[in-house]
Amino acid sequence: MSKYLKVPVKPVSVNPEHNVRDLMREMGQTAFQGKNLALAADIWEKMCHGKTFIFLGLAGAMIPAGMRHIIVHLIKNRWIDCLVTTGANVFHDCHETLGRFHWQGSAHVDDNKLYKEGIDRIYDVFAREA
Repeated sequence: MSKYLKVPVKPVSVNPEHNVRDLMREMGQTAFQGKNLALAADIWEKMCHGKTFIFLGLAGAMIPAGMRHIIVHLIKNRWIDCLVTTGANVFHDCHETLGRFHWQGSAHVDDNKLYKEGIDRIYDVFAREA
């Protein structure tokens, strides 16, 4: 047998009695992003139970994508010790703090039409300019 063919991919079973930990354990026996998700969950768990200073590098438009409350939860509950982010995320957090919104949109809308209405597009998210 080939040295490359040692561990078979095992399909995930649907089991209503499984919790997230069970699902992650099964995902670790799959491939692509399922396996990577399980690996990330395993690393996160080890970090949280060890004496580790946890940095979260936040790139991309996470605030307009609706992840604001998740990030706040991580900070308030000391799941992360240091947040490193882009100025864009800080801007969008201030935007929402001032009572403004980000809107579900489409990546396929003509940007010229949005511009005429004073709307910015961040992939599939819309925001008013004023």
